[in-house]
Amino acid sequence: MSAATRMYGEFDFPCPVLFGAGSLKELPERIRDWGQQALVVTDDGLVKTGAIDPVLDALQASHADYSIFQDVESNPTESQVVVGTRRAREVGADFLIAVGGGSPMDVAKAIRVLMSHDGRLSDFIEENDGASKIRAEALPPLLCIPTTAGSGSEVGRSAVITMTESNRKKLIYSPHAYPTLALCDPELTYSLPASLTAGTGADALIHSLEAYCVPAFHPLCDALALDGMRRAAKYLPRAVQDGFDVEARSHMMLAASIGAIAFQKGVGAAHSLSHPLSTFSGAHHGTANAIVMPHVLRFNGRDLSEKIGPIATALGVERDGLDAPQLVERVADFLTELFRSIGLPENLRAIGVNRMLVNRLSREALADLCHQTNPRVCTEDDLRDLYLAAL
Repeated sequence: MSAATRMYGEFDFPCPVLFGAGSLKELPERIRDWGQQALVVTDDGLVKTGAIDPVLDALQASHADYSIFQDVESNPTESQVVVGTRRAREVGADFLIAVGGGSPMDVAKAIRVLMSHDGRLSDFIEENDGASKIRAEALPPLLCIPTTAGSGSEVGRSAVITMTESNRKKLIYSPHAYPTLALCDPELTYSLPASLTAGTGADALIHSLEAYCVPAFHPLCDALALDGMRRAAKYLPRAVQDGFDVEARSHMMLAASIGAIAFQKGVGAAHSLSHPLSTFSGAHHGTANAIVMPHVLRFNGRDLSEKIGPIATALGVERDGLDAPQLVERVADFLTELFRSIGLPENLRAIGVNRMLVNRLSREALADLCHQTNPRVCTEDDLRDLYLAAL
């Protein structure tokens, strides 16, 4: 029996998770007591390509009716959440099913809050103490079904949404906001193109890497982060090369969920740099992370003397008696080559960023909260230099 065959089961950490190839068949029984009307939150691409059809087929085998909200874009906005909430109320949704990558799942989480609480979405963002306003008993059931292996949002308690007034990504977070169930079936990622497999997989790896680097005491997340890095580094190239490699797809889906659990510690400067790149240049979040991460690792190098060894081991990088600064360089070079080998762009110019954008991007990156848990303190000048290094 292969390792992939054994990767099937259910666990409750940090929320209920049903994992394994073919697990979609259990959907009808899992939602049996949730109500009569579902709102399926997804994106137009999944609907048009038919990638969502297996989920809809499984849903039709249940007792529930459903309506589809497919207007989610790759960098979800407040307006999409507002329209989706209106749709949920119009159809009388008893529960939500999010299908896709991080964007549909984040939008579904935000819809879930607005449809059950009074107020505007801005009332529930982290900097406005939104977590204290979200009541667990008010939230309707939410089933998250990932069709990518990247964000790990299916096991997350937060959503990242670009707010209309500020045009900045903001965090909506609550310890009550975990999905009611995450159904992780690697077979749903078979149709994901190689380019998106690469970008989302890089995102999964970087979630674990940045979480491990965060200078906070959380040995549980650290252990998970090392495991997530190990899986992603080993199986991402295989998943890109052969989308029907069920073993690689299974390990990458698990790496994505692991990364999202690990970054409960926080992430770091790579995410602060990548968020404005998504907002202002339309870059895929995982691709943007992959471009800037080697430069951020070098920037953080002097503060990683105790962590760079375990990072290298997890990634499969030979240590060869190198001291910490030399090992930082070797790991950064390894990441650059890994991401290049799976077809990701090597610099910001390749995704349309030029020097004229750097000052604005640097201000936006400084306003992003992620760098506050970076191992090395970042100034606006530091962030500008990182952008310039990545051009």
